[in-house]
Amino acid sequence: MKNYSSYPWAVLYGLYFYLIFHVLFLFRFGRVNTSVNINDMFIVLVGILSVLLLMYFGNKIEKKRKILFIPFVIAVPFSYIGALGGGLLGPVGILLFGIIPFLITLPIGYVFLRRRESRETMNQSS
Repeated sequence: MKNYSSYPWAVLYGLYFYLIFHVLFLFRFGRVNTSVNINDMFIVLVGILSVLLLMYFGNKIEKKRKILFIPFVIAVPFSYIGALGGGLLGPVGILLFGIIPFLITLPIGYVFLRRRESRETMNQSS
């Protein structure tokens, strides 16, 4: 089985995050954004950091780490909305408002899975 929790996958997802951002721009404004500026690099950085957070919490869980993908998917639309709104505040706003949904949902999912693992081990031992 292939391991998709390596750093090149984080960079690839960062570029994918950027591509989806442009698709949303196309749907919203009816044209493609052809200008590239520093804000675009922060959009890619939000995508990379989000996957690095997923890998960090996923590596700390021994079993059922694929379930941690559910809070990640829940956070993605909120991250897009936050990064779009944060764009009004510049690069720092994009980074902060884009990563906050992942900083909220992934630790909650991690705590939930850890408690579930500890309950399963307690039930197996008794």
